[in-house]
Amino acid sequence: MPVVIDKNMDSEMADNIKIIDNNTIKSFDCSKIYAPLNTHPDLQIHKVSDDRVYAEPCCFEYYKEILSPHIEVIKGNSVNGGTYTSHVAYNIARVGKNIFCNTKYADKNIIDYYEKNDYRIIHINQGYSKCNICIVSDNAVITEDSGIARTMKAVKINVCEIKAGSVGLCEFPYGFIGGASGIVNNNLLFCGDIKRHPQYDEICRFINENSDLKIVSLSENKLWDYGSIIEI
Repeated sequence: MPVVIDKNMDSEMADNIKIIDNNTIKSFDCSKIYAPLNTHPDLQIHKVSDDRVYAEPCCFEYYKEILSPHIEVIKGNSVNGGTYTSHVAYNIARVGKNIFCNTKYADKNIIDYYEKNDYRIIHINQGYSKCNICIVSDNAVITEDSGIARTMKAVKINVCEIKAGSVGLCEFPYGFIGGASGIVNNNLLFCGDIKRHPQYDEICRFINENSDLKIVSLSENKLWDYGSIIEI
């Protein structure tokens, strides 16, 4: 199945993803969002199930053309803009039957889908929900966001809470672990070398205790936020 990656991803990392799954698709360049977020996949599309994905209207035709042979592509309701709150509508984290997002800004079509299919919608203040959540399993995540960690623990999800600052992102003080990772073919891929994270031992132990995923570093460089790796 296709894997959507940031079109500006480091070439070494992109090539290493192709070794795991050769069918990689580069993201759309959304000019309404400032760089480097303009090419982040998790601000453009959101996969709700194995047979459906929602796409932001400006990039809907792009993703429909390249993804429709594999999955149904539905046009979302929210149009991305240049401000923080106007481009987080698709940055939603699905963890098992729980949906974590800032409900003030999440795309209405996506929320309607989840409500109709008996998912539990849980509000968090962080708009960059998916960016801040590295999903390990249906019941386990890694995050740097203390608010997200508290909310998830309250609903009995296992959380590995780590300190912020070890993930890079151009033009920003730092990026997030969710945006620097993604699951492909039962591999938990990290954009960079997860061993360089100061809490690597804790992270590795948590992943092994909560999943059967193979941990894969895509390069020997510092971890980098590319807006998630999205397996379709």
